[in-house]
Amino acid sequence: MARKAKTGKQIRKKRRNRKRAGAGTVAAFIIAALCLGIGIRLFGFTFIYVTSGRMAETLPPGHVVLVSRMAPAERGDIVLANGGFSRVVGMPGDRVGVSGGRLIVNSAVLDEPYVIGSAADAAETLLGAGRYLLMADDRSVGGMIVSAETISGVALFIVWPLGSFSFL
Repeated sequence: MARKAKTGKQIRKKRRNRKRAGAGTVAAFIIAALCLGIGIRLFGFTFIYVTSGRMAETLPPGHVVLVSRMAPAERGDIVLANGGFSRVVGMPGDRVGVSGGRLIVNSAVLDEPYVIGSAADAAETLLGAGRYLLMADDRSVGGMIVSAETISGVALFIVWPLGSFSFL
């Protein structure tokens, strides 16, 4: 049995239906992305765009990082504080200092393979309760002692660009 030829009206209707299906898919994708973004924010996560080169070996400028605003900071973590990223190198109760460009924590030299440059020598200091020593991986930038309230989040992983996705 021969197939009946489609009229111009039938062809146009089929094209219109395809466009509607495509628009529905795009709308569903946008709604899903918004729900995911809102869900991430509700559970204490945020995305931060890296602008500074202070941590360039680990967090190159132009990358996007997922930050947890609820995770506690631990030694070695990359944290967001004072609007930029730094690494936690001293915890409350630690004795910290710099000698010969190397970081000394509780009388032991800290092994830090990610460090570039060297820090200026600094006398040993006792970090009080709720105080942290933060330093960039580029140690020529220096460091800062901050309160726990100053740390606004812990970097979890690089999410953009996709080829650079990695846990921190």
